[in-house]
Amino acid sequence: MPMSDDEIRKVLTDYDTELAKATAELRTRRAQRLQAALDSGRSQADIIRATGKSREAVRQFLDPAAADAAAAAKRNARAADRTT
Repeated sequence: MPMSDDEIRKVLTDYDTELAKATAELRTRRAQRLQAALDSGRSQADIIRATGKSREAVRQFLDPAAADAAAAAKRNARAADRTT
């Protein structure tokens, strides 16, 4: 019996969920490593200069919850687009 449309959509939903979990773990590790740079005496401006990232990007790098919230909003918008 062929997969239903709902089953096919679930494949994408499951992928998004698993990707979000893996990404959250990576963000936490990145934050810890960048925090170690700050703890070693480097400044946030040093991180911005070294990475070429914006102040907002570095702020999110250092605060995984902020980065996760931004990613969740994007994920929810993509999911809403798929159901319409």
